[in-house]
Parts: sequence; structure tokens; C-alpha cells
Amino acid sequence: MLSAVLGVSLGALLAVVHLTSRPVEIVQAIPKEPVAGVRYSLGGASASSAGAGWKVEVERIAQKMPGNYAFTDAELNAWSDSTFDKAEPPRADTPQVALLAGVPAFRTEGELLQIVTVNDLFILGGICKVVVEARGAFSKASDGWRYNPTELYLGGFPAHKVPGLVSLLIERLGASSLVPVDASNVLERATSIGVESGALVVKMP
Repeated sequence: MLSAVLGVSLGALLAVVHLTSRPVEIVQAIPKEPVAGVRYSLGGASASSAGAGWKVEVERIAQKMPGNYAFTDAELNAWSDSTFDKAEPPRADTPQVALLAGVPAFRTEGELLQIVTVNDLFILGGICKVVVEARGAFSKASDGWRYNPTELYLGGFPAHKVPGLVSLLIERLGASSLVPVDASNVLERATSIGVESGALVVKMP
């Protein structure tokens, strides 16, 4: 019985590892002839297409000026590029298994916000790229607004199909101080956060 249980557990683990390492391509449009075994992720507008207006809006928010603030995909990605640090090479004391987060890229879709990061996964001295893709909306909690993914992919592995796994991952990420200070202030103070007409709209009191 024990050997059977171990065999099933090992098989499940290998399946997860295989799906996580499945190739993922970030594209602007799904190819007419998709490559078998590749999962495609739609990317948002390039940060280079954003003007400088988002900087003024971010500064107004930092000064606690009330109003409705709307940020397009390009503006969100420009903010992300200027805020998040690029992943650094692993240190000598990096654990045998470690995931170094990449710079988030944003894309609005209907009423949902998609967040994609290209991460470095270190396993026993080896390294591979893992694309993490989340798609969801914001909801109000007692301590502020929270981003709640309804879909979460780790490479090709659909984590949202495993009961309780998404909430566990969000809890761990939330506790790791990955959210920058200015974004934390928005999540704490905003009266509403949502996606409208292709932009993330934040209402500040």
C-alpha cells in the first residue's frame, strides 16, 4: 500500500514539474497554426508606447490628491518597468529550489487584469524560465483591496484547478513583501479599483 501511495505521489509530482516547465510564448496574437505543446499568453501594450502622463498621476496619488485615476496597459507596464528590479543572478546561498520573480507585465481584458512574470526557477544547480500568468479582479477586504486571480498558470500548469492552491500561493506572495510601497498605499486607501474600458481605474478619496 505504501509503495502504491508513493508511486502515485511521485507520478503526480513529475506531472506537475512537466507542466510547469512546458514552453510558454508571450505573443500579441494567438498564431493561426499554434505549435503543439506550447501554451500562448497574450501580452499587453509595450511600455514604450506610454507617454509621461502616468508619472503625473502617480505623483498626484502619492500626494493623496482625491480623484479617479485611469492607467492603460502601456502606462501600467511603464510604471512596472520603473518600479520593479530585474532578477539578479543567484547567490551562493540560494536554496536548492528557489523562484526569482521577474518584472510584472499587465494587460486588461474585459473587467479582468492579467499579470504575467517571467521568472528564473533554480532547481539543484540548474535554471529554467517559468512564466507565471494570473488573471483576475480586485475585491475589498478588511485591510484594503486584494487582487484575486480566477486563473493562475505556473508555466503550463493550471494551479487554479487545484483546490486551495491559488489562495495558498497568494498568501505566500503577500507575505513576501513583493508589492512596492506606492502600490500598497493604493491598495490600502482606494475606495474602488477595477478595469473599465481597457484601463485600470483607481478611485482615491
